[in-house]
Amino acid sequence: MKERGSLLAINAMGLRAEESSARAKRPIWTLNKTLSKAGRTVHDWNPIHHWSTAEVFSTIERAGQQPFHAYKTGNERLSCVFCIMGCKGDLINGARHNPELAAKYIELEHRTGYTMFHNRSLESILSEPTPPEQGNLFTTNREETQ
Repeated sequence: MKERGSLLAINAMGLRAEESSARAKRPIWTLNKTLSKAGRTVHDWNPIHHWSTAEVFSTIERAGQQPFHAYKTGNERLSCVFCIMGCKGDLINGARHNPELAAKYIELEHRTGYTMFHNRSLESILSEPTPPEQGNLFTTNREETQ
């Protein structure tokens, strides 16, 4: 920003209220006091805060675009492959599509004695019984909007 002479930035994020109670409390527009300094003003903007999951996928489709491929294979949310905030299904999906990486994480947990998921190892999470396939958000929401 500094090199371009910009003093105003808008940090647009895709956070939605229905994703969690904490996200539901976030404002749609707010001054980011942490990043606003040295003459720079930064605002955080959540333009799809009030949208449902179905509205997100419908908008992507109407725009002639495709959602990121991980949604088609079952992810509810995207972040790191084995995000500490990921749901069980996303972790299983990540391991299914990245088995070598899952093995490295599990080996690291064994070697260090530390776990990534609140005193639960990735290995234990992946070995828990899972419910029958319930479809994924991409196909479920496409059906809801048609």
